[in-house]
Amino acid sequence: MKDQCEYLEHFEKPRDVFEKAYFKYKCHAYYHYSFWIKMVYNCAGIIMIPIFLILLALERTKLEEEKLNLNGAIIIVSPTMDYKDILPKQIKEKYVNLKEVKPLKLTERSMDQEAWRILRKCLMRYWVHPYFCLEVLIRLACNCKLIQLYHPQAIIGYGWERDFAAPILLQYCNSKGVERLTFMHGIFVYSIDKAFLSFNKYYVWEEYYVKMFRKLKADSNCLEIYKPQKYEAIVKPRPVGTKYEYFLTYYFTAESKERMLRIKKCLDLLSEHGFVCKLRPHPRFTDVKLLEETFEGYLIEDCSWTLADSMECSEYIAAYNSTVLAEAYYSEKEIVIDDYVDPEKFQNMIDRDYIMLSRPHKLMSEIIQEKCGVNIL
Repeated sequence: MKDQCEYLEHFEKPRDVFEKAYFKYKCHAYYHYSFWIKMVYNCAGIIMIPIFLILLALERTKLEEEKLNLNGAIIIVSPTMDYKDILPKQIKEKYVNLKEVKPLKLTERSMDQEAWRILRKCLMRYWVHPYFCLEVLIRLACNCKLIQLYHPQAIIGYGWERDFAAPILLQYCNSKGVERLTFMHGIFVYSIDKAFLSFNKYYVWEEYYVKMFRKLKADSNCLEIYKPQKYEAIVKPRPVGTKYEYFLTYYFTAESKERMLRIKKCLDLLSEHGFVCKLRPHPRFTDVKLLEETFEGYLIEDCSWTLADSMECSEYIAAYNSTVLAEAYYSEKEIVIDDYVDPEKFQNMIDRDYIMLSRPHKLMSEIIQEKCGVNIL
């Protein structure tokens, strides 16, 4: 956390959208990439940029072929992540005609005159960072094609917080009279790969995130709070003293074998003392086969279980860091934050002011101590 804050403070106020995008790229690379990964990505950029330039130059003559003249907005739909319970009401009210669009393939993209002008300027200033330029090229060509096809009033998406081309895309789309809007899709902690947010509107779930993104140098006028449907109670708490079918349900994300074994140690202790536990894998990130091998004998929920079904029959909702903890909190469920599975990262969550730590909760180590009489830390 200290390193991230110090690194971010090195950046002065960006002179323009190109520098803002470049600063965002630098923060992204600092957070995610080793020296060798950056070398590989930049080599890929050197190879791929000329290829894309040739293909896009040949595509220019086809720009005027299809125009749907949509009177509304388009939303780019992720094939792996639904958005219905997180779509802001502000968007639903403003754009009654909201068309779902799948992400474009690389071969479906195009560039118009303004996009070429922006790309030339980017290449002239940051040619020594070919991967950065490649990402700008690919995403610029995508937005150009979407505008050419649909003529929307706005392009909407989610999961765009780390898109370092966003400041440049915002200027391009606004020059065409098109807004770029996005919204939260899960809970966040402070990380500089989300620095320098730049959209017409970025809808966040709580005031906590407004403060966090301002620390991360987001455009202050783009942040707006809304309450997602995800935060509506989906189950009613049972009366005090009512028995639950399960004592605890653990919600997984992308745990490794080592982390699964640490979680199993906790659940085995609870099971040995008569507390029945079950597991819920993440629909995209959990290695279900590894989970089944590691937790033989435990109930592992499948896709037939709704989240409401999963939570209602369990007294405690447990996870290390999952949006489901917030959903459980708003359904007045008892939540458990796992401080044992990765103590070092848990301390990092404390340093980053993880929002769920400020709400009523128990720690996994406390539950084990209370129910099993074992100090697991």
